[in-house]
Amino acid sequence: MKKTHAQAIVVTATFAATGEGAVPIPFSDCALLFPIQLKMKVSITVIFGFDVNKSIISALLSSTIGIMKLVFKGDIS
Repeated sequence: MKKTHAQAIVVTATFAATGEGAVPIPFSDCALLFPIQLKMKVSITVIFGFDVNKSIISALLSSTIGIMKLVFKGDIS
């Protein structure tokens, strides 16, 4: 049940991100993808019953922000 619910969240986030990525303006999608990714990560964390405390949220935020920095630097596309 948890796995099915998590997969549904991933599919929803994928469709939302695909819609954002279809915008042909460079880097405009990055700011819009951030909340989609963060919501997906937090939702999956809650579904599987991980303790959502300050350190977990901090790790999720820092990993997402780190990826955004790499995108803006041009190291990954």
